[in-house]
Amino acid sequence: MLVEQVKAISFGKIAQDANKKGNRVLILIHRIQLKNQHKELLDEYGIDENMTRVESVFTEANHLGEHGKVDLIIIDEAHLSGASSYQKVCEYYNCKRILFTATFSRLDGKPINLCEVIVKGISADELIKRGYVSPYKMYAPNLNIDFSDLKKSMGEYNNEQLGKKMSSKKIYGDVIKYYNLLAKDKQAICYCVNVDHSKETCEMFNNAGVSAIHMDAKTPEKERAKILEDFKNKKFKILCNCNLISEGITLEGADVALLLRKTASMSLYIQQACRCLTPVKGKEAIIIDFVRKCI
Repeated sequence: MLVEQVKAISFGKIAQDANKKGNRVLILIHRIQLKNQHKELLDEYGIDENMTRVESVFTEANHLGEHGKVDLIIIDEAHLSGASSYQKVCEYYNCKRILFTATFSRLDGKPINLCEVIVKGISADELIKRGYVSPYKMYAPNLNIDFSDLKKSMGEYNNEQLGKKMSSKKIYGDVIKYYNLLAKDKQAICYCVNVDHSKETCEMFNNAGVSAIHMDAKTPEKERAKILEDFKNKKFKILCNCNLISEGITLEGADVALLLRKTASMSLYIQQACRCLTPVKGKEAIIIDFVRKCI
């Protein structure tokens, strides 16, 4: 069983119990792909749409109260809940809240203020033993990139500077070399610095004879869905993106994570590195950390 399915079952059980008592539930998510994913899984468990809604936090923040009262809010990917949109929704409904996240920290180091009690789950090792997370191997090739002069803004590395660091022909050549050495012919999610870097990386793989597709926030929703479906069906090898496939999205077809975006956020790093850990029978995932966050 997939981790996202386990989470959706938890949402479903909580929502069912709340609904039986006449309480209305709002499940807040931050990406449209997650909305569809959670809704499909909740539908399998017979959740009444009139009593439990799955909604984008951004949509809800702009339409407060339009669907009536809310008695319980469930927040997915709760490490993002410091954003003003979550604060606005929770302040408006002023009801009980349950938050879920695999990476309970914020880049600015401040506490997550929408919860009062933290319940720690089982360890990653235990999840692997139980078959909820794929076993994996991790590699950190030394590309001799000097990151010491990178500036930071709002706690994160400067995007433009970092993009220039990662866009040299030598680095592209090394990425191809280590992919072929450590994960040849396996399907990979490639995490890039920005849109231009993602497009260039995609072009690099295709020029090297490795099928790759890029998508970003401006890729139309239907096209995104088609790309993800084609990736699941192994119609191409490398899915290049920037800040699009991190939190919560289940990609059964992903065997490898290629980390080309250095980040100061441990939460983001874990979310990206672990996106290839969806369990499939006989699978051993591969994480290739080109920016050596793990060192």
